[in-house]
Amino acid sequence: MLTAVLLFLCLFVGCPEIVADAASVRTKKIVSVVYDDSGSMSGAKVYYTSYAMQCFAGMLNKEDILEVTYMNGGQKTFDTSARQKTVDFIRQNASCKGGTPLSSIDTAFRALKSHSNTDKNTQYWLVIVTDGAFHNGTADDEDPAKSLQNTKKKVSECASQTMPNGTSPRIVFFSICDTSNMYTPSFSEPNIDVKTAETADDIINQISSIACEISGRFEVDKKDIDIVDGRTVKVTADVPLTNIGVLTQKSDAVVKRVNYEGSADKMVESNVSVYIDSNAPITDAASLSGNIAIINDGNNNLPAGEYTIEFSEDISADDMVIMFEPAFELRIEVFSGGKPVTDTSLLSVGNEIDVTATLYETGTDNKILSSMLPKGTTYKMSRYEDGNNAGEVDGFELNDIMLKKAENKIVATVD
Repeated sequence: MLTAVLLFLCLFVGCPEIVADAASVRTKKIVSVVYDDSGSMSGAKVYYTSYAMQCFAGMLNKEDILEVTYMNGGQKTFDTSARQKTVDFIRQNASCKGGTPLSSIDTAFRALKSHSNTDKNTQYWLVIVTDGAFHNGTADDEDPAKSLQNTKKKVSECASQTMPNGTSPRIVFFSICDTSNMYTPSFSEPNIDVKTAETADDIINQISSIACEISGRFEVDKKDIDIVDGRTVKVTADVPLTNIGVLTQKSDAVVKRVNYEGSADKMVESNVSVYIDSNAPITDAASLSGNIAIINDGNNNLPAGEYTIEFSEDISADDMVIMFEPAFELRIEVFSGGKPVTDTSLLSVGNEIDVTATLYETGTDNKILSSMLPKGTTYKMSRYEDGNNAGEVDGFELNDIMLKKAENKIVATVD
Protein backbone atom coordinates (compact mmCIF):
# COMPACT_ATOMS: atom_id res chain seq x y z
CA MET A 1 0.00 0.00 0.00
CA LEU A 2 1.29 3.47 -0.93
CA THR A 3 -0.20 6.53 0.71
CA ALA A 4 0.22 10.26 0.14
CA VAL A 5 -1.04 12.87 2.59
CA LEU A 6 -1.62 16.54 1.81
CA LEU A 7 -2.36 18.82 4.75
CA PHE A 8 -3.16 21.83 2.67
CA LEU A 9 -5.04 24.44 4.65
CA CYS A 10 -5.49 25.46 8.24
CA LEU A 11 -7.99 28.23 8.70
CA PHE A 12 -7.84 29.31 12.32
CA VAL A 13 -6.94 32.70 13.74
CA GLY A 14 -3.20 32.72 14.36
CA CYS A 15 -2.67 29.34 12.69
CA PRO A 16 0.69 29.15 10.88
CA GLU A 17 0.74 28.59 7.15
CA ILE A 18 1.09 24.94 6.15
CA VAL A 19 2.86 24.40 2.86
CA ALA A 20 1.63 21.53 0.69
CA ASP A 21 3.88 18.49 0.52
CA ALA A 22 3.18 17.43 -3.05
CA ALA A 23 5.12 14.19 -3.29
CA SER A 24 5.21 10.92 -1.43
CA VAL A 25 8.74 9.59 -1.72
CA ARG A 26 9.87 6.16 -0.63
CA THR A 27 7.89 5.12 2.42
CA LYS A 28 9.87 4.42 5.58
CA LYS A 29 8.62 1.75 7.99
CA ILE A 30 9.14 1.72 11.73
CA VAL A 31 8.39 -1.79 13.00
CA SER A 32 8.10 -2.95 16.61
CA VAL A 33 7.67 -6.68 17.22
CA VAL A 34 6.41 -8.42 20.37
CA TYR A 35 8.25 -11.76 20.31
CA ASP A 36 6.83 -14.58 22.45
CA ASP A 37 9.75 -16.40 24.11
CA SER A 38 7.64 -17.92 26.88
CA GLY A 39 7.81 -21.50 28.11
CA SER A 40 4.85 -22.55 25.96
CA MET A 41 6.97 -21.87 22.88
CA SER A 42 9.23 -24.83 23.69
CA GLY A 43 9.54 -27.68 21.25
CA ALA A 44 9.12 -27.21 17.51
CA LYS A 45 7.48 -23.79 17.80
CA VAL A 46 10.60 -22.04 19.05
CA TYR A 47 12.54 -23.18 15.96
CA TYR A 48 9.80 -22.45 13.46
CA THR A 49 9.23 -18.99 14.91
CA SER A 50 12.94 -18.22 15.02
CA TYR A 51 13.34 -19.19 11.36
CA ALA A 52 10.26 -17.17 10.36
CA MET A 53 11.50 -14.11 12.27
CA GLN A 54 14.89 -14.41 10.58
CA CYS A 55 13.13 -14.31 7.19
CA PHE A 56 11.07 -11.34 8.36
CA ALA A 57 14.11 -9.33 9.43
CA GLY A 58 16.09 -10.24 6.33
CA MET A 59 13.40 -8.86 4.01
CA LEU A 60 13.14 -5.39 5.56
CA ASN A 61 14.73 -2.50 3.70
CA LYS A 62 17.91 -0.96 5.08
CA GLU A 63 16.09 2.37 5.67
CA ASP A 64 13.55 0.73 7.98
CA ILE A 65 13.74 0.52 11.77
CA LEU A 66 13.20 -2.74 13.65
CA GLU A 67 12.51 -3.00 17.38
CA VAL A 68 12.00 -6.41 18.98
CA THR A 69 10.59 -6.85 22.48
CA TYR A 70 11.31 -10.32 23.82
CA MET A 71 8.61 -11.06 26.39
CA ASN A 72 11.19 -12.36 28.86
CA GLY A 73 14.45 -11.15 27.37
CA GLY A 74 14.10 -7.39 27.09
CA GLN A 75 13.89 -4.97 24.19
CA LYS A 76 16.39 -4.75 21.31
CA THR A 77 16.84 -2.17 18.53
CA PHE A 78 18.28 -3.54 15.29
CA ASP A 79 20.22 -1.93 12.46
CA THR A 80 18.33 -3.18 9.42
CA SER A 81 21.19 -2.22 7.11
CA ALA A 82 23.24 -4.93 8.88
CA ARG A 83 20.86 -7.70 7.87
CA GLN A 84 23.10 -10.71 8.55
CA LYS A 85 24.04 -9.43 12.01
CA THR A 86 20.36 -8.87 12.81
CA VAL A 87 19.35 -12.33 11.58
CA ASP A 88 22.18 -14.00 13.51
CA PHE A 89 21.12 -12.32 16.74
CA ILE A 90 17.52 -13.49 16.30
CA ARG A 91 18.67 -17.08 15.68
CA GLN A 92 21.16 -17.12 18.56
CA ASN A 93 18.71 -15.68 21.07
CA ALA A 94 15.77 -17.99 20.54
CA SER A 95 14.59 -19.20 23.94
CA CYS A 96 11.48 -20.47 25.66
CA LYS A 97 11.24 -19.65 29.33
CA GLY A 98 9.03 -17.43 31.45
CA GLY A 99 5.52 -16.16 30.92
CA THR A 100 3.49 -14.06 28.49
CA PRO A 101 3.19 -10.65 30.18
CA LEU A 102 0.63 -8.24 28.77
CA SER A 103 3.04 -5.45 29.68
CA SER A 104 5.30 -6.58 26.79
CA ILE A 105 2.81 -4.95 24.40
CA ASP A 106 3.22 -1.67 26.30
CA THR A 107 7.00 -1.99 26.07
CA ALA A 108 6.89 -2.61 22.33
CA PHE A 109 4.44 0.22 21.73
CA ARG A 110 6.58 2.69 23.68
CA ALA A 111 9.54 1.63 21.53
CA LEU A 112 7.43 2.27 18.43
CA LYS A 113 6.33 5.74 19.51
CA SER A 114 9.85 6.70 20.58
CA HIS A 115 10.78 7.26 16.94
CA SER A 116 9.59 10.78 16.29
CA ASN A 117 9.25 10.93 12.53
CA THR A 118 7.09 13.78 11.23
CA ASP A 119 6.84 12.58 7.62
CA LYS A 120 3.14 11.83 7.07
CA ASN A 121 4.06 8.93 4.78
CA THR A 122 6.09 7.04 7.38
CA GLN A 123 4.33 3.85 8.45
CA TYR A 124 4.32 2.71 12.08
CA TRP A 125 3.79 -1.04 12.56
CA LEU A 126 3.20 -3.08 15.72
CA VAL A 127 3.51 -6.85 15.14
CA ILE A 128 2.53 -9.22 17.97
CA VAL A 129 3.73 -12.83 17.59
CA THR A 130 2.39 -15.15 20.30
CA ASP A 131 1.01 -18.63 20.89
CA GLY A 132 -1.13 -18.18 23.98
CA ALA A 133 -2.79 -16.19 26.73
CA PHE A 134 -1.30 -12.96 27.99
CA HIS A 135 -1.27 -12.46 31.74
CA ASN A 136 -1.33 -9.27 33.80
CA GLY A 137 -0.75 -10.67 37.29
CA THR A 138 -4.40 -10.64 38.38
CA ALA A 139 -7.11 -13.25 38.93
CA ASP A 140 -8.13 -12.71 35.28
CA ASP A 141 -5.15 -14.80 34.27
CA GLU A 142 -7.01 -17.92 35.42
CA ASP A 143 -10.03 -17.18 33.22
CA PRO A 144 -9.35 -17.56 29.45
CA ALA A 145 -12.33 -15.36 28.55
CA LYS A 146 -11.17 -12.49 30.78
CA SER A 147 -7.58 -12.91 29.66
CA LEU A 148 -8.72 -12.67 26.05
CA GLN A 149 -10.80 -9.59 26.85
CA ASN A 150 -7.80 -7.88 28.48
CA THR A 151 -5.63 -8.67 25.45
CA LYS A 152 -8.23 -7.25 23.08
CA LYS A 153 -8.58 -4.10 25.18
CA LYS A 154 -4.82 -3.55 25.27
CA VAL A 155 -4.35 -3.96 21.50
CA SER A 156 -7.39 -1.77 20.75
CA GLU A 157 -5.94 0.95 23.00
CA CYS A 158 -2.76 0.89 20.92
CA ALA A 159 -4.77 1.04 17.69
CA SER A 160 -6.61 4.18 18.87
CA GLN A 161 -3.45 6.16 19.55
CA THR A 162 -1.78 8.62 17.21
CA MET A 163 1.82 8.27 16.08
CA PRO A 164 4.31 11.18 16.12
CA ASN A 165 3.50 11.97 12.47
CA GLY A 166 -0.26 12.13 13.08
CA THR A 167 -1.09 8.73 11.58
CA SER A 168 -2.59 5.63 13.17
CA PRO A 169 -0.39 2.58 13.85
CA ARG A 170 -0.87 -0.51 11.73
CA ILE A 171 -1.12 -3.61 13.90
CA VAL A 172 -0.73 -7.30 13.07
CA PHE A 173 -1.74 -9.83 15.73
CA PHE A 174 -0.17 -13.13 14.68
CA SER A 175 -1.45 -16.10 16.65
CA ILE A 176 0.56 -19.33 16.47
CA CYS A 177 -0.89 -22.79 17.13
CA ASP A 178 -3.97 -21.59 19.03
CA THR A 179 -6.09 -24.30 17.41
CA SER A 180 -9.22 -23.52 19.45
CA ASN A 181 -8.82 -19.73 19.05
CA MET A 182 -9.16 -19.53 22.82
CA TYR A 183 -6.56 -16.77 23.05
CA THR A 184 -6.92 -15.13 19.63
CA PRO A 185 -9.00 -11.94 19.78
CA SER A 186 -11.07 -10.51 16.94
CA PHE A 187 -11.16 -6.79 16.21
CA SER A 188 -13.40 -4.34 14.41
CA GLU A 189 -10.69 -1.71 14.00
CA PRO A 190 -9.60 -1.34 10.34
CA ASN A 191 -5.94 -0.90 11.29
CA ILE A 192 -5.71 -4.27 13.10
CA ASP A 193 -5.12 -7.47 11.13
CA VAL A 194 -5.33 -10.89 12.77
CA LYS A 195 -3.37 -13.78 11.24
CA THR A 196 -3.23 -17.38 12.45
CA ALA A 197 -0.99 -20.38 11.76
CA GLU A 198 -0.97 -23.98 12.98
CA THR A 199 1.87 -25.69 11.09
CA ALA A 200 5.50 -24.91 10.37
CA ASP A 201 4.74 -23.99 6.75
CA ASP A 202 1.83 -21.79 7.90
CA ILE A 203 4.08 -19.90 10.33
CA ILE A 204 6.81 -19.31 7.75
CA ASN A 205 4.38 -18.35 4.97
CA GLN A 206 2.44 -15.95 7.19
CA ILE A 207 5.58 -14.20 8.44
CA SER A 208 6.80 -13.89 4.84
CA SER A 209 3.41 -12.41 3.91
CA ILE A 210 3.64 -9.89 6.77
CA ALA A 211 7.18 -8.96 5.70
CA CYS A 212 6.02 -8.37 2.11
CA GLU A 213 3.11 -6.24 3.33
CA ILE A 214 5.34 -4.09 5.51
CA SER A 215 8.18 -3.76 2.99
CA GLY A 216 5.78 -2.88 0.17
CA ARG A 217 6.73 -5.82 -2.05
CA PHE A 218 4.44 -8.22 -3.86
CA GLU A 219 5.21 -11.80 -4.78
CA VAL A 220 5.73 -12.76 -8.43
CA ASP A 221 3.33 -15.55 -9.44
CA LYS A 222 5.10 -18.88 -9.89
CA LYS A 223 3.70 -19.17 -13.43
CA ASP A 224 5.48 -15.94 -14.35
CA ILE A 225 8.92 -17.30 -13.42
CA ASP A 226 10.66 -18.64 -16.53
CA ILE A 227 12.96 -21.56 -15.65
CA VAL A 228 16.02 -21.44 -17.92
CA ASP A 229 17.86 -24.26 -16.15
CA GLY A 230 18.38 -25.52 -12.59
CA ARG A 231 20.43 -22.46 -11.64
CA THR A 232 18.88 -19.73 -13.79
CA VAL A 233 15.44 -18.09 -13.95
CA LYS A 234 13.98 -15.09 -15.74
CA VAL A 235 11.29 -12.70 -14.51
CA THR A 236 9.76 -9.63 -16.14
CA ALA A 237 8.77 -6.44 -14.33
CA ASP A 238 6.03 -4.41 -16.00
CA VAL A 239 6.83 -1.35 -13.86
CA PRO A 240 10.03 0.27 -12.55
CA LEU A 241 11.23 -1.15 -9.23
CA THR A 242 13.02 0.01 -6.11
CA ASN A 243 14.45 -3.45 -5.58
CA ILE A 244 13.92 -7.17 -6.11
CA GLY A 245 13.86 -9.58 -3.19
CA VAL A 246 14.59 -13.30 -3.58
CA LEU A 247 13.88 -15.79 -0.79
CA THR A 248 15.22 -19.32 -1.31
CA GLN A 249 14.41 -22.14 1.10
CA LYS A 250 15.44 -25.77 1.71
CA SER A 251 18.71 -24.93 -0.06
CA ASP A 252 22.09 -23.27 0.30
CA ALA A 253 21.67 -21.49 -3.05
CA VAL A 254 22.52 -17.78 -3.10
CA VAL A 255 22.03 -15.21 -5.85
CA LYS A 256 25.33 -14.83 -7.73
CA ARG A 257 24.36 -12.54 -10.61
CA VAL A 258 21.39 -10.54 -11.88
CA ASN A 259 21.39 -9.27 -15.46
CA TYR A 260 18.97 -6.81 -17.05
CA GLU A 261 17.92 -7.32 -20.68
CA GLY A 262 21.21 -9.06 -21.49
CA SER A 263 23.11 -5.78 -21.20
CA ALA A 264 23.78 -4.71 -17.61
CA ASP A 265 24.34 -6.46 -14.31
CA LYS A 266 22.54 -5.13 -11.23
CA MET A 267 23.91 -5.04 -7.69
CA VAL A 268 23.19 -7.84 -5.26
CA GLU A 269 23.05 -5.62 -2.18
CA SER A 270 23.01 -8.52 0.24
CA ASN A 271 22.80 -12.29 0.55
CA VAL A 272 21.58 -13.15 4.05
CA SER A 273 21.68 -16.72 5.35
CA VAL A 274 18.67 -17.84 7.39
CA TYR A 275 18.64 -21.20 9.14
CA ILE A 276 18.25 -23.09 12.38
CA ASP A 277 20.67 -25.61 13.89
CA SER A 278 20.55 -28.73 11.73
CA ASN A 279 20.74 -30.75 14.95
CA ALA A 280 17.56 -29.17 16.32
CA PRO A 281 15.20 -31.85 17.72
CA ILE A 282 12.57 -31.52 14.97
CA THR A 283 12.06 -33.75 11.95
CA ASP A 284 12.40 -31.02 9.30
CA ALA A 285 15.35 -29.11 10.77
CA ALA A 286 17.48 -29.58 7.66
CA SER A 287 14.83 -27.97 5.45
CA LEU A 288 14.74 -24.78 7.55
CA SER A 289 17.65 -23.26 5.70
CA GLY A 290 17.69 -20.58 3.06
CA ASN A 291 18.87 -17.21 1.78
CA ILE A 292 17.44 -13.75 1.24
CA ALA A 293 18.92 -11.61 -1.55
CA ILE A 294 18.11 -7.95 -2.18
CA ILE A 295 18.89 -6.67 -5.69
CA ASN A 296 18.97 -3.00 -6.65
CA ASP A 297 20.81 -0.38 -8.70
CA GLY A 298 22.14 1.76 -5.88
CA ASN A 299 20.16 5.00 -5.67
CA ASN A 300 18.65 4.46 -9.13
CA ASN A 301 15.38 2.70 -9.90
CA LEU A 302 15.43 -0.67 -11.59
CA PRO A 303 13.77 -0.24 -15.03
CA ALA A 304 10.83 -2.32 -16.21
CA GLY A 305 11.91 -5.28 -18.31
CA GLU A 306 13.40 -8.77 -18.12
CA TYR A 307 15.80 -9.85 -15.38
CA THR A 308 17.91 -13.01 -15.44
CA ILE A 309 18.75 -14.33 -11.97
CA GLU A 310 21.59 -16.82 -11.56
CA PHE A 311 22.03 -18.94 -8.42
CA SER A 312 25.13 -20.60 -6.99
CA GLU A 313 23.56 -24.07 -7.25
CA ASP A 314 20.46 -25.81 -8.53
CA ILE A 315 17.19 -24.86 -6.88
CA SER A 316 13.55 -25.76 -7.46
CA ALA A 317 11.07 -23.04 -8.43
CA ASP A 318 8.87 -24.34 -5.61
CA ASP A 319 11.56 -23.34 -3.12
CA MET A 320 12.01 -19.74 -4.23
CA VAL A 321 9.94 -16.61 -3.75
CA ILE A 322 10.68 -13.59 -5.96
CA MET A 323 9.34 -10.23 -4.80
CA PHE A 324 9.09 -6.86 -6.53
CA GLU A 325 9.01 -3.51 -4.74
CA PRO A 326 7.55 -0.94 -7.17
CA ALA A 327 9.30 2.44 -7.49
CA PHE A 328 6.15 4.50 -7.03
CA GLU A 329 5.24 7.82 -5.50
CA LEU A 330 1.90 9.59 -5.29
CA ARG A 331 1.50 13.29 -5.99
CA ILE A 332 -1.57 15.25 -4.98
CA GLU A 333 -2.56 18.44 -6.82
CA VAL A 334 -5.14 21.09 -5.93
CA PHE A 335 -7.10 23.08 -8.53
CA SER A 336 -9.33 26.12 -8.19
CA GLY A 337 -11.31 27.39 -11.16
CA GLY A 338 -9.58 24.82 -13.33
CA LYS A 339 -6.13 26.23 -12.52
CA PRO A 340 -3.47 24.56 -10.36
CA VAL A 341 -2.94 26.00 -6.88
CA THR A 342 0.78 26.19 -6.14
CA ASP A 343 0.45 28.30 -2.98
CA THR A 344 -2.25 26.93 -0.71
CA SER A 345 -1.97 29.92 1.63
CA LEU A 346 -3.94 31.89 -0.99
CA LEU A 347 -6.99 29.66 -0.46
CA SER A 348 -9.65 30.83 1.96
CA VAL A 349 -12.95 29.81 3.50
CA GLY A 350 -15.63 29.44 0.84
CA ASN A 351 -13.25 28.60 -2.02
CA GLU A 352 -14.26 25.62 -4.12
CA ILE A 353 -11.49 23.25 -5.15
CA ASP A 354 -10.86 20.01 -7.01
CA VAL A 355 -8.14 17.57 -5.97
CA THR A 356 -6.43 14.85 -8.02
CA ALA A 357 -3.73 12.27 -7.31
CA THR A 358 -1.32 10.79 -9.85
CA LEU A 359 1.07 7.85 -9.56
CA TYR A 360 4.64 8.47 -10.77
CA GLU A 361 7.89 6.58 -10.94
CA THR A 362 9.83 7.59 -7.82
CA GLY A 363 11.98 10.67 -8.35
CA THR A 364 10.81 11.26 -11.93
CA ASP A 365 7.94 12.83 -13.87
CA ASN A 366 7.11 9.52 -15.57
CA LYS A 367 3.45 8.66 -14.98
CA ILE A 368 2.47 5.09 -14.08
CA LEU A 369 -0.59 4.04 -16.07
CA SER A 370 -3.27 1.91 -14.43
CA SER A 371 -2.82 -0.63 -17.24
CA MET A 372 0.73 -1.26 -15.96
CA LEU A 373 -0.43 -2.32 -12.49
CA PRO A 374 -1.41 -5.78 -11.23
CA LYS A 375 -5.01 -6.88 -11.52
CA GLY A 376 -6.96 -5.96 -8.39
CA THR A 377 -5.09 -2.69 -7.69
CA THR A 378 -7.43 -0.23 -5.96
CA TYR A 379 -7.41 3.56 -5.60
CA LYS A 380 -9.01 5.73 -2.95
CA MET A 381 -9.10 9.39 -1.93
CA SER A 382 -10.42 10.66 1.38
CA ARG A 383 -10.67 14.09 2.92
CA TYR A 384 -10.85 15.15 6.54
CA GLU A 385 -11.96 18.29 8.34
CA ASP A 386 -10.48 18.69 11.83
CA GLY A 387 -9.76 14.96 11.80
CA ASN A 388 -13.31 13.92 10.87
CA ASN A 389 -13.99 12.02 7.64
CA ALA A 390 -15.70 14.44 5.24
CA GLY A 391 -16.02 12.11 2.27
CA GLU A 392 -14.15 9.59 0.17
CA VAL A 393 -14.26 8.13 -3.32
CA ASP A 394 -12.90 5.08 -5.13
CA GLY A 395 -10.53 6.69 -7.60
CA PHE A 396 -8.13 9.60 -7.71
CA GLU A 397 -10.44 12.62 -8.02
CA LEU A 398 -12.27 14.66 -5.39
CA ASN A 399 -14.37 17.43 -6.95
CA ASP A 400 -16.39 20.46 -5.84
CA ILE A 401 -14.97 20.69 -2.32
CA MET A 402 -16.18 23.81 -0.49
CA LEU A 403 -13.54 24.81 2.04
CA LYS A 404 -14.72 25.34 5.59
CA LYS A 405 -12.98 26.88 8.58
CA ALA A 406 -11.04 23.78 9.58
CA GLU A 407 -7.83 21.85 9.16
CA ASN A 408 -8.29 20.22 5.76
CA LYS A 409 -6.44 17.01 4.93
CA ILE A 410 -6.44 14.89 1.78
CA VAL A 411 -5.28 11.26 1.80
CA ALA A 412 -4.70 9.30 -1.43
CA THR A 413 -4.01 5.55 -1.37
CA VAL A 414 -3.15 2.97 -4.03
CA ASP A 415 -3.23 -0.63 -2.85
